[in-house]
Amino acid sequence: MAHRRAYWGISVILSGPLTQAGERNEVVMDSGYLAGRTVGEAEIAGWVEQFHRDGYLFLENVLTPAMVCRLKDDLERALADHQDNGGGVIELHCRMFETSDANLHLFAMEPIVTFAEALVEKSCHVVHNNSFRTPLGKGITTWHQDDAPHYCVTHGEPPTNVRLPVLLFTCNYYLTDVPTVAHGPTQVIPGSHLFGSSPPPVMEGTEWEDKIVSCLGSAGSVMMFNNQVWHRGAPNHSDVPRCMTQVSYGRRMVNHFFFPFMNYQMPAHCYENAAPRLRRLLGFLPSGAYG
Repeated sequence: MAHRRAYWGISVILSGPLTQAGERNEVVMDSGYLAGRTVGEAEIAGWVEQFHRDGYLFLENVLTPAMVCRLKDDLERALADHQDNGGGVIELHCRMFETSDANLHLFAMEPIVTFAEALVEKSCHVVHNNSFRTPLGKGITTWHQDDAPHYCVTHGEPPTNVRLPVLLFTCNYYLTDVPTVAHGPTQVIPGSHLFGSSPPPVMEGTEWEDKIVSCLGSAGSVMMFNNQVWHRGAPNHSDVPRCMTQVSYGRRMVNHFFFPFMNYQMPAHCYENAAPRLRRLLGFLPSGAYG
């Protein structure tokens, strides 16, 4: 089993984050973190190529400690107020952006949003934003894909000449340190998004067991993965609950997944006075096919 720790070493242009009104904040960014920085086109293109090859991309040192603290505090507050159905394995709160400005800020945060637009399409939007806490001994430990296979290999080996368009991918932002497998990292089988089949529920004893990659990293890391890639959350056997917030980007053709889905009404404060880019990410999409 491999342990993946990905550090970034890139040339960046310092730029503060945009306010909802579209104004540029003048801030002093910690040079050790990616959040709020504009990354060069060549670096973004490299990330896109790696994602297409492996089905995921893992980066450390993305969120600053202050951002992690706010996101984690918002999660703790939300869970104390209300918990959604986490299947008994995680403590879940959906649609965090409705009550957490810190989560809403992630939607249009550089350089992740530019990566999403390059990977998915320029008119992509956010389709999902949940946060959850994994208690000790728990986790979504069954191997799975987030959606059914987009194409099926009926016999023989998977083709090697396919570049699968990315319809949807998820960003898992670590809000606690995950230094060992015992802390319950996100695990993945690289390249499995192209297998054209669903994974077995367990990997032990299979041909893929030795291909498992554990994404180990500090709080503020992000694991971004295709909805087709085989993955799971390893069981949390540490003495620290694992906390995470998720943001998923999808193509215009992919609807949002804001429960209860039908007749969902987004609170007006989420989009009032938002800059055009954030409004699009919230679902105010241009007209096109089908409407």
